[in-house]
Amino acid sequence: GAWILGLAPASATLRDLSGNGNYGTLVGSSISRVNYRGGRALFFNGDNNTDRYDLGSIDSANPLCLSGDVLTFVAGFRLQQSGLGNTFPRVFDKSDGAGLVNGYGFYIDDGVGDDYRFDVNGASYGSDTLSGNDKYRYHIACVTKNGGTLTFFKEVGDRTNFGQVGGANAIPSATTKAAIGNWNHATDRNWHGYIDFVFLWNRVLDLGARRAIQNNPYQFVK
Repeated sequence: GAWILGLAPASATLRDLSGNGNYGTLVGSSISRVNYRGGRALFFNGDNNTDRYDLGSIDSANPLCLSGDVLTFVAGFRLQQSGLGNTFPRVFDKSDGAGLVNGYGFYIDDGVGDDYRFDVNGASYGSDTLSGNDKYRYHIACVTKNGGTLTFFKEVGDRTNFGQVGGANAIPSATTKAAIGNWNHATDRNWHGYIDFVFLWNRVLDLGARRAIQNNPYQFVK
């Protein structure tokens, strides 16, 4: 999947540039399209706990199901520092219960941990990649999964990872909904800040491909 949020007016369909047809539909009203970093992004203002782009129901035949248990996740974002939003604000969520049961997703731990989190089917995995106000800066985060191994990169083009977890749960083939900017089955995981783009591949990208994204993130690397 490939979604460049700045290309979508905040009242329109969010296109899936991967060609797989997982278009997003706006839910809620507190999302605005803004000039950001020389281009455009969507700003989620954090005061509505249902705001998101709904990507619909993802079944086992959909590439987003990622039941092969191999992936690269990349997202450009900046979390806003304030009392709005949630302690575990979602960038991407495909699940049907707390802990991303029956699915997977990426979020920031905006509480004590201050880290990137990637949960898989009820288990939470993370790496202390951020410290202090660093979590409120712009990042192009990357997580790869190759079977049971999750690898976290603070920035997609980094040579050295900022944490690796072994023994991670397998991604299940269950049918669930997916969303950007929130979870889709309950309230209170709303994002507050900018989301620039979200990319997902069903393979692990090498360093060359990741650096190509770092240098030109708006040129989707198929």
